[in-house]
Amino acid sequence: AKEGDAFAREPPAAVPAPPAPVVKPAVPPPSPESKRSDFAGTTIAIVKPNLYDHGHTFGEFKIFSAIMWGAQELGAKTVVVKNRADAASLTGNIIVVSDQYTDDALKRAVSAKRRYNVDFWGTPQQQVARGTKVNEYLVPYPYPCGNTMIGFRVEDKAYRADPPPKKKGLVLILGKEAKYFTPAVRRALDAVS
Repeated sequence: AKEGDAFAREPPAAVPAPPAPVVKPAVPPPSPESKRSDFAGTTIAIVKPNLYDHGHTFGEFKIFSAIMWGAQELGAKTVVVKNRADAASLTGNIIVVSDQYTDDALKRAVSAKRRYNVDFWGTPQQQVARGTKVNEYLVPYPYPCGNTMIGFRVEDKAYRADPPPKKKGLVLILGKEAKYFTPAVRRALDAVS
């Protein structure tokens, strides 16, 4: 017999059993409260006296609402600053969010290290107000000019509930000119107006 033939006739060695799985206790997901603590102790001051009843673009209102909702979800407190007394009452870690239509003196009346401006259409560098940076302008869409894109919530229960609508049954129809409305659309509009 050749060397190694003897080993070929022996039964193969038993394959060792795989190691027993190590059972680790499941790590529970973080509690909602721990997720909310990112901005605990921070107040987002929306400096916009006419936030709920102004005549500016509805898009900016939606951005402000989204900021308020998001800040509350992260554990921050939100407050709408309507006058100097509101501004003077704020203390602590304050982040100011306003827009170009709000009085600068009222915006400066809030003591804050961080300030942002909402601008639905974007603000290029050459239009940035003195003392601010282009990335301190918050916009709902990405713009190539360097503004910070935050998006906005379009529709859901949280948006509709905060703030509660002043009037029920308000419908906003967007159209460039009346000539774009078909006769069927005009009849429908006449029925609801």
